[in-house]
Amino acid sequence: MADNLVIHIDNILMDEENPRHDIINGQGEILNWHVEHLGSKLITLMRSIAQNGLSEIERVLVMPLPKSKGKFVVKEGNRRLAAIKLLFNPALCEDPVFRRRIESVSISDNLLFEVDCVVSKDRARVLWMMGLRHLGLQGGAGTSTWGAAEKGRHDLNETGTARYWRSLEFIEYAQANKLITDQQAARLNEKITNLDRLVPSEQFKKALGVSYSKDRQIIKTLPKHIFDRVLANILEEFSQPDFKVKGVYADEDKTSFIERALAKAAQQLKIDKASVPLPDSKIRLEEGGGASVSPFTGSPKPLGENPVPEKTGDDKIIDGLFPKLRRQPDPSQRDKLFIGKLSIPSHESKCNKLYNQIDSLKLTDHGLVIACAARALVEISSRIYIDKFDVEAEGKKNSFGQISFGDMIKACATDLHDKKLLSKELKHVIVSGEAANPNSFASPQSLHSFLHGRYQNSMDSLKAAWEKCYEEYLRVLWVAIKNHQV
Repeated sequence: MADNLVIHIDNILMDEENPRHDIINGQGEILNWHVEHLGSKLITLMRSIAQNGLSEIERVLVMPLPKSKGKFVVKEGNRRLAAIKLLFNPALCEDPVFRRRIESVSISDNLLFEVDCVVSKDRARVLWMMGLRHLGLQGGAGTSTWGAAEKGRHDLNETGTARYWRSLEFIEYAQANKLITDQQAARLNEKITNLDRLVPSEQFKKALGVSYSKDRQIIKTLPKHIFDRVLANILEEFSQPDFKVKGVYADEDKTSFIERALAKAAQQLKIDKASVPLPDSKIRLEEGGGASVSPFTGSPKPLGENPVPEKTGDDKIIDGLFPKLRRQPDPSQRDKLFIGKLSIPSHESKCNKLYNQIDSLKLTDHGLVIACAARALVEISSRIYIDKFDVEAEGKKNSFGQISFGDMIKACATDLHDKKLLSKELKHVIVSGEAANPNSFASPQSLHSFLHGRYQNSMDSLKAAWEKCYEEYLRVLWVAIKNHQV
């Protein structure tokens, strides 16, 4: 079968037939392929190994070389072996800049360059083990990867923080209190990013009467039976197999969604009250009678000739949940580029002036000026972020040694996503979605094309690109910069 053996890295060769790349002849060439294709990720791996060593639950899989006694070739663990070989001997790296980065990694005294390996001579079994690791679930036989919910719970266990902690809390509460079924909970966990679009919003917090404390506690103010009704309606809708997350993208959509959940809760609570005997002084809801009450205006609407029931305490509570939530106008009808406010530190005078200029002008009167200033604001903000966080922007440099506009935005978006500040959806839009498509107005190149008249007859494309991509990108980027300066 297989044996366990501790082997020095000098006796383990890189795999020339590694599925990650075409066949490469030469150990140095393979190592430098990893340098070229992994870049900063390889440095991150080196730092992890230098600090913690190799994981005991994932041993390196090797096969013995038939004609070289005591020598082995790695079959599983190529990235880890490349990282530890370069840590052991940075001179193997041909790129002098990257070599200096390797040399800057602080190595713990406890790091040994002898690797716990699983050794097997059976090639078929080796391929089977590699398949279990890399070919997905395979109906249950392979490795099951974590989704967003599982990653969130792991972060909570490890660091006490998690991006989706609010959504996870609500799902677990609802499941424990039998508000949703186990199947619904599984669907919600599987697509927790959908729910997390709504949970931090003002609409959601007002509807459930909740607030979130700095120590990551959910503070509830509603009576439990009302809270449970509203939460159950929201989660039930999100757990539907055909639920479309686009239904809660914009503030207007969130408001409509919450209104429906509250209206349903109001009706359910009336039915609950009707099933409980009331004093003679109260008007009871009879079958087919009663009244439909708007939970947002409190205005009773008689059904036929039936009397309007007296309002209960629950009605008044629900009436008070949502009346002050102001509906936002249709963003496409606005005459300003920004939908909300952008907070830029006052000492960043150039970006502040650009932002104030953009926000003071009307699109109908100064479209070209706004487009020019907007492109400049995105580019300068991205450069500031790259300098602040020492972000590597991969791409071809121009004659001035500068990275292209598009590559800068991609690098910043990737770094913000890695810091768990930018959503996966927006990163996709920027890196490989609409913003990466030169034929889409969301692409950086199209801002340039706009100035040359390609979109001179309409501001709609500019507004759509700003709403879908750039405004949120700038908002998250400047939050990260401000937090870095605190």
